[in-house]
Amino acid sequence: MHVTDQVFKRLLSTALKGIDETSIVALLDTSEKLKYARTYAQLINDLFYLKMKDDYLTYYLSLVTSPEFISSSHYMSKSSRKEHNLHRLQFIKQENIFKQQTFIQKRLQQVAKQLDIHKQQVPEHISMDLNRLSTVIPAFVGKGQLKLSADFERKKLLLKYDIDDYYLIYTFYNLNPTTDQIVPTKIIWQTTMDQQKNEEYLAILKQRIYTKRLPSSLNLIDHSIDPHTQQMLRDQRLHTDERITLSLQREKAIARFKQDMLTIEISTIEKLIRSHGNAIADEKKKLTDAANGGKVRLPKMLVDILNAITARQSNIIKRTQLITKHKLSFFECAPAVVMDEEEEIVGANL
Repeated sequence: MHVTDQVFKRLLSTALKGIDETSIVALLDTSEKLKYARTYAQLINDLFYLKMKDDYLTYYLSLVTSPEFISSSHYMSKSSRKEHNLHRLQFIKQENIFKQQTFIQKRLQQVAKQLDIHKQQVPEHISMDLNRLSTVIPAFVGKGQLKLSADFERKKLLLKYDIDDYYLIYTFYNLNPTTDQIVPTKIIWQTTMDQQKNEEYLAILKQRIYTKRLPSSLNLIDHSIDPHTQQMLRDQRLHTDERITLSLQREKAIARFKQDMLTIEISTIEKLIRSHGNAIADEKKKLTDAANGGKVRLPKMLVDILNAITARQSNIIKRTQLITKHKLSFFECAPAVVMDEEEEIVGANL
């Protein structure tokens, strides 16, 4: 909402079809009308935002209090959580969720009351089409909060993957697998995580190259690869044309070196990803070979175990893809974003 009056009017004109800037200018043709509309918009903005937060917390509470999550989370010991990489997930305590909900619901009531009062406070000497304004403003705010709404939906989905992770592990152990089945299963899950981490890094690296926004570590090469040459190129005894030619040659050489390093890095990551895939296939083959005993059909118990293993693998992959997609979106809307560090997701916290 922190935009100039002119921008505010222009944005309002794009909120609905059939509304143009001329009609908005006519609707808000005085400073008093404009001030009234901006306050109206701010209250609607606050109301919509609080409703999204309240909806998210309600969803959060429904998942962390579900019988599936309660039984699976109680089953997992602290050491077991760490062993299965669940220690990275920290969920909000129920009492804290209740506190946040109470605060948000109180704020919702306050904002709703302020909005009702504001609707009744149109100065008598001002003639304003309130019906039209009450249609345009919510559409304008809703359009402005599309990314925010999508982010809440992303958090919900991420939370669901985190909750499911607990239950999928619990489901596997509920099948009473043997030690010989547990060991390769842990390797499969850990290797899947490592593979997805490399898939994410590769996708971001390729996007950096496509958008010509290379990792900051590569920029250090410009100043550290040959400081002595840089110093010599500043020597005024060199002819200007010679200095320019040599500087360009140096820049091109560094650019080729960077490109070569990126090519090697991409090739290495791709080979590593394939190696992860082969390792996963080998571990699954060990499981089937050990239990098959030369039979054509696999025992039902092994089929159930393999399905449980694959179910968690799928959940790991979907979770990583969601995070990767979110990280890649920053390249579309920001001129310079540093994403060298792995994003920390803490139980999809607010």
